[in-house]
Amino acid sequence: MQDTNKHEASKTRSYRILQAAREKATKEYGYDSQAARTQLVKVFRDRMSFDPYPWQVDATEAVTLGLDTIVIAGTGAGKTMPFVMPLLVDQRKQSIVISPLMALQADHVCSLSFTVLFLFINVLQAERFRKLSVSAVAVNGDMWNDVLRGVSLRLVVNLMFFKLFD
Repeated sequence: MQDTNKHEASKTRSYRILQAAREKATKEYGYDSQAARTQLVKVFRDRMSFDPYPWQVDATEAVTLGLDTIVIAGTGAGKTMPFVMPLLVDQRKQSIVISPLMALQADHVCSLSFTVLFLFINVLQAERFRKLSVSAVAVNGDMWNDVLRGVSLRLVVNLMFFKLFD
């Protein structure tokens, strides 16, 4: 029972943080949470032929609002979609998804195909993303070389630099 209480307290805190981010975005640039969520569901439904789970929309909104976001769920639950859904709405966005499972890597890369660059540690994920018209590439030990090492290092340095001045 105590674990349930901890989970609920954590969930409540997360939703307070999300609500505060919504309010800040509304004040700063006229963000409309309901309109954004409606658009996410519509685009997801158009691409996937079914509706996203409410938690996927919540996590996607958190990502879109710039909140650090971690999704923990079982295999096949749809954890990756909150990081992909913003790309379906705005093809100028980019995302980096890191997955430790080689078995998932190809699946995800195949499902997407926008002109958006995706770096994946996972080949199955990249396969799945290509199917959604989002460009994706799997980066793992099988294809690791000095060029990828340099690109990855520059990417990490750039991300750290932008985070410092964000």
